[in-house]
Amino acid sequence: MIFFFFFRGGIVFWGDTVGAGHIYKSLCKWSELYGNFFKPSKFLEERAAKGIPLSAPAATSSASRSRM
Repeated sequence: MIFFFFFRGGIVFWGDTVGAGHIYKSLCKWSELYGNFFKPSKFLEERAAKGIPLSAPAATSSASRSRM
């Protein structure tokens, strides 16, 4: 079992460690097998495509801008 302890950096630190591309590819595969629950977000898709770490400021991603 994997635990994402905050004092070790949490889930975003883990995501940066394995890479947005790896997470995106895994979620795409899982969404094909198990349905849309695992469909990756546009934010993650952009991060993976551009090689931007998950911990980078959201202002660098156009998918993260508010639609309001």
